[in-house]
Amino acid sequence: KTHILLVRHGQSTWNSEGRWQGQADTRLSRLGCAQSALAALRLCAMGGAIQGGSIQGIEAVYASTMQRANQTANILASQAGLGPVKLDERLRERSVGEWSGLTYNEVQQLWPGYLKNRRLPPSYETDDMVLPRVFAALDAVRKENPGGKVLLVCHAGIIYAVEAYLKAKEGKRNPRRRYRIGNLGCRWVIWDGGTFTLGKRVNLLAEGEIKDAAPF
Repeated sequence: KTHILLVRHGQSTWNSEGRWQGQADTRLSRLGCAQSALAALRLCAMGGAIQGGSIQGIEAVYASTMQRANQTANILASQAGLGPVKLDERLRERSVGEWSGLTYNEVQQLWPGYLKNRRLPPSYETDDMVLPRVFAALDAVRKENPGGKVLLVCHAGIIYAVEAYLKAKEGKRNPRRRYRIGNLGCRWVIWDGGTFTLGKRVNLLAEGEIKDAAPF
């Protein structure tokens, strides 16, 4: 079996402002850098307990080409001694189309009723559009790491899409119901030799564990 840990990036500058990002290439905030540095300690053998079980034995690190994921992955890899990060553009966040850069309140004002009725803007990249590229990337990763444990830094929209698809495939109830995944939240995806299955969620950080960071 190959175990792939999907990790959401640290807080970005637009996360801190409550803006929809999509494929806007934002960087980590100061807090996001601090979150990633603390999470790196949890990847080390003596790094302490995490929520959801052990993640020791990671052998390789992959990441989306977007800055916030690439930065997170490099902090994790360098501080945990995990070697160079391999980038894959297929792991980029989904596009949120016309909502990119807008806050929640701005979307409500400019697109009245859309959020309440779960409607999406015309250029939004749906799960059906996202999944082929994401699973192509996951398939490449498992082929490069047979029987290994791999960390893959990507985005919330990617993790939600994978979770919904695999839950539906496994016959789970309400597979599209989303449970928020915070910065440095993770989900195991397991290749069992014939298909991908969904493993447990784990957290490298507890929600709100770091509330502020001193300037670098």
